[in-house]
Amino acid sequence: MIYKSEGKTTYWVRGNRFFNDANLRNGKQRATDYCLSNFIDVNEIITFDSVLECDRYEYLLELQKQGKISDLKHHLSLPLLPSYTNYNGDEIPELRYNADFVYKENGKNIVEDVKGASLFQDSRFEAVKQIFDYIYREKAYIRIVVMRDKQWVEWKLGDRKKPQKLIKKQSAKIKEQKAQLHAIEVAENKKKREIARLNELRELAKTTKLKSDQRKRLAELEERYRV
Repeated sequence: MIYKSEGKTTYWVRGNRFFNDANLRNGKQRATDYCLSNFIDVNEIITFDSVLECDRYEYLLELQKQGKISDLKHHLSLPLLPSYTNYNGDEIPELRYNADFVYKENGKNIVEDVKGASLFQDSRFEAVKQIFDYIYREKAYIRIVVMRDKQWVEWKLGDRKKPQKLIKKQSAKIKEQKAQLHAIEVAENKKKREIARLNELRELAKTTKLKSDQRKRLAELEERYRV
């Protein structure tokens, strides 16, 4: 298998993967259509936040087939701290840990979290892991798994995440991705505003003689969208 670490929402059904097209969120619909065409319950669709997480799931499925692990589950929410009122009178919500995978290995309960680029920037996660390890110290253990040199490697608190040069490179990539998403959102909002203005001018033209600037704007929008 070729492992890819880029964050990309993946919809998984019985070994088949479905993705969103650029600027669209149609991956889930594709997976649903596949289920309906093959008489599969749509509840079997599993949504993974990244390709890497999906890769790990298939890897764990293989380990389970080999009898090396058992009772594999995915995306479980586990309680850490109950809600409470602090000294200032603020209502603090319950703290929960959302596990990627949970399974048994050699009789032990393993809670697994697959980390890619987010590991290098998420200091909050380290604190949450410490809380989890303390509360569940006699019941379960969080295993942090990363992909390095095409091999699954466990990362532990205190380990170096990556050379600083690579961390900066990864951070720059994340920043670029966020900027691209922002640009897409801005473009979509602009399109919505312009289509609304187009419809407004069309309605106005039915009852009123448009001014020269309004006619010009109407012509521009009709040429641009042809709707």
